[in-house]
Amino acid sequence: MLDENEPIPDPFPAGDGLYLIAPDARTQATLLIRRARGDRSLAELARSLQTFWPAAQRLENPRHSPTLRQLEHAASALGKRLVLALE
Repeated sequence: MLDENEPIPDPFPAGDGLYLIAPDARTQATLLIRRARGDRSLAELARSLQTFWPAAQRLENPRHSPTLRQLEHAASALGKRLVLALE
């Protein structure tokens, strides 16, 4: 899904025979940025961030580790704010 730039499905409650998992923080950040971007293109996100397309693309790659500053900047460009929590 992430590699093909497909929409991320909404989470749903676990039913019989289904188990919930919690992805690592990098994967969660990737999913949140992708969902927040919605129908906008990566080029639009890059323009909003005043950066190049590859830098915007790395925000949606769970193999890369964006800094908190990059995540805050991306959230702001998408009309959101970054909120962290420990569980």
